Amino acid sequence: MTHEQTENLKRILLKIRRPTLLVVGLGLFDVSLLLARNSMLEGLWFALLGGVLIGPVMHYLLGKVLIPLGFGRVWCGWACWTAAILDQLPYRQSPNHLGPRWGNGRYVVFGVSLLLVLGLWFGLGYRAGVLGHDAVYWFVLSNLLYWSVGVALAVLLKDNRAFCKYVCPNPTIFKQTARFSLLKVAGDAQACQECVSQACIPMCPMDIRIPEYIKAGQRVLSTECIQCQACVCVCPPNALRLSAGFDVGGPDFLQEQAFVEEWRSRLRSRKKPVKP
Repeated sequence: MTHEQTENLKRILLKIRRPTLLVVGLGLFDVSLLLARNSMLEGLWFALLGGVLIGPVMHYLLGKVLIPLGFGRVWCGWACWTAAILDQLPYRQSPNHLGPRWGNGRYVVFGVSLLLVLGLWFGLGYRAGVLGHDAVYWFVLSNLLYWSVGVALAVLLKDNRAFCKYVCPNPTIFKQTARFSLLKVAGDAQACQECVSQACIPMCPMDIRIPEYIKAGQRVLSTECIQCQACVCVCPPNALRLSAGFDVGGPDFLQEQAFVEEWRSRLRSRKKPVKP
């Protein structure tokens, strides 16, 4: 494949991801409705408590446990029906990440979800949250809540993926299995070191400091990576690529405010004209 063909392919991939996410995400949403299954986290708890091994259990086993072992958090980048709506908003480049501690909000939501179902199951004897009409109500109302909170956070923080970073409970599972993903983004350390633009940094929807991994001779080990491939598509020296290998996810190097300010200052200094 020629350089021009590679560049054209990258441009196409960058353009089709959001439409693809919308079609696939909403398609899977419709499947859950048609099958009358509650594929949300609460549906998983109801299913496990009731010994129902279809529906949400299979959804979580495949999408959140097994597939991430091979492909990382590809669900988040290409198939999630919550992100399918949120990624259509205009806030595609986050000003900066609030910091890792804000990501603990996911664990709070995860715990609240479990406690809610346990209270209904043991306290009120409620059992109808997996399949049937009640499951559909659970599924629709949960998604309306997620979308509402997601849109509000996106507008407030100017970040489409704020909900994914700070609130969505599913990464509490994803982040554990995606550590062992066979597919991760790799790159050429020297080419990355020499890259002036570092275009991958503002393009990453999950605020990962991609060059720090590549310059250290590692693949992108952050469990925040959603395999969207935006970094690969915009890399000017073509230093980045998707690779297969065996390693374990490491620390999450994220674009917090101090990093963003320093990075912008460094770019401004490079753009200043040299005095004769």
